[in-house]
Amino acid sequence: MENTKPRYTALQYLSLVARHHGIQAGIEKLIHEYSLEGQEPNRDRLLRIAREIGLEASFNA
Repeated sequence: MENTKPRYTALQYLSLVARHHGIQAGIEKLIHEYSLEGQEPNRDRLLRIAREIGLEASFNA
């Protein structure tokens, strides 16, 4: 049977980077605070979340 629960891969990595920099940003907290139940954030939203939790973030193509 296929697992239908979202994996939130981007949020997992964002949470790890934040923790490395001393910022507490657990995945469940981010999902709740940014209303991400059932969806992975797109690039722009992920950058906004990163900045709002205190990280410097940008996208370079």
